[in-house]
Amino acid sequence: MKLRPRWTGRVGAVVAFEQDGVAPDFLTLSKTLGGGLPLSATITSKAIEESCFSRGFLYITSHVSNPLPAEVGLAMLRVLEQEQLAEKAKNQGAYLKEQLRALQERYECIGDVRGRGLLLGLEIVSDREKKTPAPDLGWRMTERCLELGLSMNIVRLPRAEDFESSLL
Repeated sequence: MKLRPRWTGRVGAVVAFEQDGVAPDFLTLSKTLGGGLPLSATITSKAIEESCFSRGFLYITSHVSNPLPAEVGLAMLRVLEQEQLAEKAKNQGAYLKEQLRALQERYECIGDVRGRGLLLGLEIVSDREKKTPAPDLGWRMTERCLELGLSMNIVRLPRAEDFESSLL
């Protein structure tokens, strides 16, 4: 089965690099490919594969001949194609981003809206100009969203000085 650009990922394409006009030497896939089962893939060009093989590089896993994850992977690929999830993620993401930007116009605590497709993020700040993080507000927003049935993930990035002191 050949991957086609209309297949999707959260970003509105099967893989994000398709949107940037580049092709990596190696592509690794896992997690959603197996729908939670132990399945991953490494994709490369024929020339690179032949070079690795000629140098004796070999990688196998204990799940190499397990038909269950393989069948699940094929089913995942069929769903991606049949449901046209790339186009849906692209369109729904554009709508969501538009709505989040409208909220940004109304609320000073939204410092930035960024991302692609349905993989979007809000930067929650106490000062939009200085981009001062507001982690407590972010936690309160997360709790309220969960109460209303919306699952969110707030990522708290450490301040530079906290990160540096943790290395000492």
